Amino acid sequence: MAKSTFPRPSDRMQNPQVVYSRIGEVKCSETRNALRGIVSRRKQKLDASEINLIRAQASTGDLALAIEILLGKRGSMPFSNLNGKYRNLLARHGLDPISPPREVQFAIGRINGWPANAIEVIGSIMSLAPLPQADVNDALNALQVFADRWGASNYLARKLAYVISREDEQIESHPAFEAISQIVEHQKFSLPYFTALESIDPRFPYFTGMNTRLLLLKKYVADDDDFRQWLPLHNIAPCPMSENDIGAFIRKAHSMSFVDEVIALLQVYYLRDHWEVLGDAIQRALRPEILAAFSKIESLEFDCRLLFARAEPDSSDFTYYRNALAFLEFVEPTRC
Repeated sequence: MAKSTFPRPSDRMQNPQVVYSRIGEVKCSETRNALRGIVSRRKQKLDASEINLIRAQASTGDLALAIEILLGKRGSMPFSNLNGKYRNLLARHGLDPISPPREVQFAIGRINGWPANAIEVIGSIMSLAPLPQADVNDALNALQVFADRWGASNYLARKLAYVISREDEQIESHPAFEAISQIVEHQKFSLPYFTALESIDPRFPYFTGMNTRLLLLKKYVADDDDFRQWLPLHNIAPCPMSENDIGAFIRKAHSMSFVDEVIALLQVYYLRDHWEVLGDAIQRALRPEILAAFSKIESLEFDCRLLFARAEPDSSDFTYYRNALAFLEFVEPTRC
């Protein structure tokens, strides 16, 4: 699969003077010069190599601002990564690894660059908190509204898989499901949905399915490669497994959609008791209004018992684990 770039939308930099003025706020002179060089070229596409230059060169303190200047809504090459298709979830990105604190700053810069969208995403995912109690019609209609607004995301694929997994009958012919399929181009790129369904639906044997993924994709993943580049492997570990895994986790989320990137940073924020330095960085560098939205969803009461209410007692823990994959935007499923 080809590695993704950062497509520049048709509208040009809205105010070049503002962009160049903000570059002056960057402390490191080498980083300022690199940003000026990238901005002055006015390319139609921003190469991953140019992003990697800034990721490698900018200090941890400058990185979030530098990325906001490049990719933010008021930046030189606005990149929202919204309203994509399922194929976007499968593309391999070209981002080189950097240290976990810098990866977090990169994500902060991306999200700070689109503050209104970030806050709206949080509101949209909070509105789906009643999904475990909703009947199938209401659930699918709510997900259609979400798909209409935000397009494809790994988050959406998992939510759809969760709703489908609760029904005994095939409901892919439901009008809302068909509408969502059109939006995300499900017929052309169905792997994200079926990967999520295999992870959540009890009709698919979990360990057999995961073992099959590993066997099929092992030959494509070199010893030093990032397994999270491959969506079926990324979904096996839906939260960062260690501090060293945070970078790969964030890079994959960034490459898929803005929705997934917001939720990935939210998960790191929820796990700040494990990684205090990273949690402190988010609290210091994230825009106050976005941080307030993070705090609001963290305090939302989400009844995790609903995720295993239908399970037999001897399988309730495992049922909870599988269903929690679709609700990692809430604090308890992430921390469990």
